[in-house]
Amino acid sequence: METTKSLRFLFLALLFSMCGGQVHSVVSSNNVALLGLAMAGLSTVVVYAVAYKIDKDNLKKEEDYFMEEDEECGDDNECLDMESRGGKHLLERCHVKFLKRIWPGLVSFIGLSVAAVAIVSDEQSEKTCDEPLDLSFRGLSSLEDEKLVDLKKYTTLFLEDNKFTSLTKITEQVNPNLTLLNIAKNKIKSLNSIGLLKNLFRVDVSHNEISIVPKEISKLNDLASFVATGNKLKQLSDELCTLQNLRLLNLSENQITRLSKNIGNMSRLGVLDLTSNKLTTLPDGMSDMKLLVVLYLASNELIPYNLEVIGKLKQLVKLDISGNKPLLKGENNEIDHLWNLHELVELYLSNNGLKELPEGIGNLRKLKILDLNNNNLTSIPEEIGNMQKLKKFNLSSNKLGKDWSDGEVDADVCVSEDDLVGCCRCPVSHEFFDDISVALRAQLDAV
Repeated sequence: METTKSLRFLFLALLFSMCGGQVHSVVSSNNVALLGLAMAGLSTVVVYAVAYKIDKDNLKKEEDYFMEEDEECGDDNECLDMESRGGKHLLERCHVKFLKRIWPGLVSFIGLSVAAVAIVSDEQSEKTCDEPLDLSFRGLSSLEDEKLVDLKKYTTLFLEDNKFTSLTKITEQVNPNLTLLNIAKNKIKSLNSIGLLKNLFRVDVSHNEISIVPKEISKLNDLASFVATGNKLKQLSDELCTLQNLRLLNLSENQITRLSKNIGNMSRLGVLDLTSNKLTTLPDGMSDMKLLVVLYLASNELIPYNLEVIGKLKQLVKLDISGNKPLLKGENNEIDHLWNLHELVELYLSNNGLKELPEGIGNLRKLKILDLNNNNLTSIPEEIGNMQKLKKFNLSSNKLGKDWSDGEVDADVCVSEDDLVGCCRCPVSHEFFDDISVALRAQLDAV
């Protein structure tokens, strides 16, 4: 009898767990499906309770019968065997009765559960749309102007070049599961409500009036790309450094003077763009960024010491440190740290006042693009000939004559009437992106 009770209570517990799971799946999704499912679960429980009460009464009567038989038999073994057989028969009959009474409610429960799940699936498919919603270039200052559009359906939203002044007015009306948001070229001053969009994967807030990255951004655990070029940021904050899934960070054309010492916590960052800021130093923690393959530091005020930090990023594929005149004026050959970057494919050293190019540059055998434009070079070392993969070599606006090198360079080099090399800086090629992809995959596999 105890075994029978245990089985019944276990079955009841399973019913409750099934009902709870199904109800959870439809909460806030479809009231009709939820009501039907709740009624099915309740009817199943009621049927079970009635069946259990009837079985319990019958079980009591049959127990009394066997107790009377036991008193007549005494200690006779045959009667004990008969009781044992009778007890087993009693349990079997109770199980059969229980299953006969419980199966209608169970079947109805399962049927309604399947129907509810189907209804919810249809509704969810109608709620979201994989196509992007592009409301750019419309002069919008509020999404209330777009009442005919169901904003909650879309997970990709473009609001570029409008007149928005507050992010809050946007986050309150869009899908909370938004994955891509482009609000570039507006007049937004704060990102304080960005934490409400926890599923964001890509964000572009370029060319606004943002001066601070709020703590709320640390809630965006899935954020992989954050572009905030052309704002009023003055530092790369600790909050950004908590985004461990970030792959691309573009903070160019700001007023950044300091980088967080915790920058190394962005362990998966592959591309970092800090062009056109006011940086003078780089934190030592930057050397911990083992997946960083593209680094833009052009047009800053970096000092020679920073070359040692950069030289530790041995996985770099592209490096641009153009326009940092103080950077290459060191007296201790700090520039030699660059020749340890053996994976470099593109190197930009233009507009640095460089007077001499060390022989160590020949170590960069994978280099395909080398830009030395607008320096004060008077000669080129023969070791430049070691770079057999070099395709674009920009030496314009230097002080080179016809006999600037005895080495042969396999590159597109053009000499002007002024005995200066006149090749223009080329755009990034498809081959470069292939190299970046290979480098990123190799670094990710090593982690």
